[in-house]
Amino acid sequence: MKVLDWMGRDIIVPCDSTKVWERVAQETGGRDFDGFSFDAWKRTINLRIDDEVFNVDISDLITGKMEVVSPGYKGEVNNDGLED
Repeated sequence: MKVLDWMGRDIIVPCDSTKVWERVAQETGGRDFDGFSFDAWKRTINLRIDDEVFNVDISDLITGKMEVVSPGYKGEVNNDGLED
């Protein structure tokens, strides 16, 4: 599952995306949402529906190491070794 985290980086999150979206539907009551972001530190999917904010914990659904596939900031989420 590839998501965009809250710092604007693309991150591949190894997990069963079907289970992730099932959990999102449970937490939001199946309501439609326009978009979402992923907080790599808290391991939550964040959605805004109307004026309500949902932070859905998916930490237990992540099955391996997350991988950053776009530039981020040195020292964050598996970005070790990036040059200043």
